[in-house]
Amino acid sequence: MHFKKTNILLLIIICLLVLSGCARQESPKQVKKGKELEAYFPMEQDLTWQYEGEGNEYASFTRRVMYQEGDRLQIAEDNGGTKVALVYQVGDNEIAKLYSEPEFYTNENILQGPPNMHEVILKGPLEVGTTWQNERFKREIISVNEEVKVPAGNYGQVVKVKITSMELEASGSEQYEYYAENVGLIMREFIIDQEKIVSRLKSMTKTKPLAQIKQATISIEGIPQEFTLNLLDGSPLPFYTYFPSDMVDDRVSSGEGDTFRIMANFSGTKREDALMSIFFYPEGTSTEDAVKFANSLIINNRWEKVNYSEGNTIKQYPWSESEWPFLSQTNNISYLGNIVIGKHRDRVFQVMLYYPEEFSEGFIPRVNKIIDEFTWTDTKTKLTED
Repeated sequence: MHFKKTNILLLIIICLLVLSGCARQESPKQVKKGKELEAYFPMEQDLTWQYEGEGNEYASFTRRVMYQEGDRLQIAEDNGGTKVALVYQVGDNEIAKLYSEPEFYTNENILQGPPNMHEVILKGPLEVGTTWQNERFKREIISVNEEVKVPAGNYGQVVKVKITSMELEASGSEQYEYYAENVGLIMREFIIDQEKIVSRLKSMTKTKPLAQIKQATISIEGIPQEFTLNLLDGSPLPFYTYFPSDMVDDRVSSGEGDTFRIMANFSGTKREDALMSIFFYPEGTSTEDAVKFANSLIINNRWEKVNYSEGNTIKQYPWSESEWPFLSQTNNISYLGNIVIGKHRDRVFQVMLYYPEEFSEGFIPRVNKIIDEFTWTDTKTKLTED
């Protein structure tokens, strides 16, 4: 019985990734049609919604309008597990999702690409009893006068939409979306038995887009050289940085935390053994637990600690809580490394360097530039200022 319930919860989580939409508050008796639906789906480029969640690690997410052309807009939705590209169209009497692609980590404009779906997420008239459906979901407006409190504020006359999954209809699960005027989606709910997954609007802001590339000078072996730097946007985690264009990055997210890797790609040859990784521990992890984990990494990989005596290390980075320099020999190659534990507000993170010793003169100046560019978006401060 528990196994079946777990499967149902997994299906609900999948549904969370494909359900999205926005609306505005409405008088219970007033009916809106046609192009006035636009008011229920803010389309201004660079609008960003941040949601905090409970009941599931992916219930917290951010949404950002990347591009807007005519009646279409492209949204990036990031829940920490995957980044989804979504394309919507605002028609005369409906707002429809035309495209959805998970694991979308570029900033490519796909507004004019071919649709891969047509799912109506909001439909006029906005009055109790309006229903519509496709092969996957049935939607119905069940209220236009809800009072809803979320971290972003209190909203009245909220439109409440009930969503029934054709796959989960027999399970007794309930799904709801709540929409407020000129704000859009303010809350989602997934309920089954006594389990509840909720996402609530925390903030809605218009953010200035970060430059995708910038120029910088890095001194390599004492000689200043011009580099193009590429953006690494860590959202929904509160940071970004830039890395040299002769390096490549990737991101891995799991229940154990979020890892960003930046690897050497000198002369077009990717080297996974020459990397800088940035790892964010799960919320609630203590610095002490992170230090224990760093020590276990060194022991399990049989790395040799250096600059270490009586439980202390010589710090290379003023912002660090603890550092664990090490060296290793693998396949007759000498490697150097360092595990650095840091903390921002209540979140513990780890920076790890691992690279062939012969790369030192070129690799470390690049790493130092990445650290210099590292910026916390919630405090507008540099990592080097912590």
